Amino acid sequence: ALKGATTVTTVHGSFLDADPKDFAHVTHILLDPSCSSSGMSTSPVRDPAGIAALAAAQKTLLLHAMTFPSVRAIVYSTCSVYDEENEMVVRDVLRAQSRFVLEEALPFWPRRGHTLAADGHDDGLQARTAKLIARCVVRTLYPDDATIGFFLCRFVRADGGGDDDENTELAEKLQSLARRRERDEKLREKRPDAAAPAAAPAAR
Repeated sequence: ALKGATTVTTVHGSFLDADPKDFAHVTHILLDPSCSSSGMSTSPVRDPAGIAALAAAQKTLLLHAMTFPSVRAIVYSTCSVYDEENEMVVRDVLRAQSRFVLEEALPFWPRRGHTLAADGHDDGLQARTAKLIARCVVRTLYPDDATIGFFLCRFVRADGGGDDDENTELAEKLQSLARRRERDEKLREKRPDAAAPAAAPAAR
């Protein structure tokens, strides 16, 4: 394999054509589907119909991922800043199934999601679900976060199969990096400006 990887198997084809039974060993899925690129492109998809088509495809992909029999956790991400591809997709997927629930992603990250307004769906839980989504998902904003506009969320199995002990070390490393970045930023703020260069002596 490229770069000598021995634990990667590539499959050329549409994810929607993948039979979950053929991947019964898969426990985690990272789903980063096509999106509007509104968080990183100078010419993103802006047409409402195009955005709606992308959102529909994203929901279909997420629901297909949730049919894989051994999957315990699914991370969904986009390079979009539109609610339609982010929080609204998450809301609709939560409504469409009950096998997976939302788990707070990257708790140390300060920028969370947007709180969705009511959409007329009378499920009695709109306000609670909107607050849950806003708390659990992650956003980044350009240029404030020194990166592109990005969205990320994490679904886990509702029956507890999403417990992820093997990711504890990764979480600790990410938290350590966040603390280091915060410490470095504070040091930069405290550091006095470099002294102005001394004036050259006057010529005699």
